[in-house]
Amino acid sequence: MLGVGKGDIVDNYMQLIVQFGFIVLFGGVFPPAALLSSFTNFIQIASQMRNFSYSRRFKAEVSNGIGSFTNCLEILTKLSVITNSLILFFTSHAFQRLLVKV
Repeated sequence: MLGVGKGDIVDNYMQLIVQFGFIVLFGGVFPPAALLSSFTNFIQIASQMRNFSYSRRFKAEVSNGIGSFTNCLEILTKLSVITNSLILFFTSHAFQRLLVKV
């Protein structure tokens, strides 16, 4: 069977969480990363759509969300606000003015 198994779903979620973490935490350091990740995600979606024409889906199950991955996303977004604010502060002229004694 060529389809996505239940174990593969967790791996796919983890890959997306790690990619999201790199983009939100270090997006200011390498801005083209968001564009590159969008491009790779588009290629992945296209290949999965093509793969679905050759495989069968597994039986659907009811869920209340994405589980503990929600907590991971919340932590990453809060950390990204802090890290991006610190990057902006330390690379701005305001930080240099605080250290220079007039």
